[in-house]
Amino acid sequence: MMHDAAGNRRSDAATGTIYQKTHCTDWGCVQVWRSGDNMASRNEYLLRAAELNALAQAEKEQADKLEFENLARAYLRLAKQAERNSQTDIVYETPPERKRDRV
Repeated sequence: MMHDAAGNRRSDAATGTIYQKTHCTDWGCVQVWRSGDNMASRNEYLLRAAELNALAQAEKEQADKLEFENLARAYLRLAKQAERNSQTDIVYETPPERKRDRV
């Protein structure tokens, strides 16, 4: 747990720091990089695309190689969308309250 300048407790996720976590399953281990933001950033998607592309280059099975390449392309599309999203301001305005007819 971290503290800000005012002495308030803040989690690592709230500070915007990037941390790494390793998840292991029956199929192997995967390293996951996350930032403190709820939405993944463009750089995180680009990093994952590069990792998947490297896996594709090392893969000998053609079907698995194609799957890694497809996943890498999908992460590149996510990176492009994240870039567009970062340049867009979304404002939600609460709609006016509607009067309901009572029966």
